[in-house]
Amino acid sequence: VHPNHRQSRWSSRMAVISNYVETLQCYLEFNGSIQAMAQSMFTHRNTIIYRMNNIKKLLGTELATPAERLPYQIALYIRDML
Repeated sequence: VHPNHRQSRWSSRMAVISNYVETLQCYLEFNGSIQAMAQSMFTHRNTIIYRMNNIKKLLGTELATPAERLPYQIALYIRDML
């Protein structure tokens, strides 16, 4: 594999991860309101729904209860402190 191709794939993955982190942070900030998230992120609501479905699959949780959301709220809070 050519080094530039490997770097390109790495950059693409990091962009997706960054989008997911931003989306999760907005989800928690707006209490799951897709409309508020879409407006805040200037992103189509279907894109928000798609991302949230992928995030929930990756995390293995529906983020439906405060107990399910709390660990991610804490993690993002700590991340913002660094």
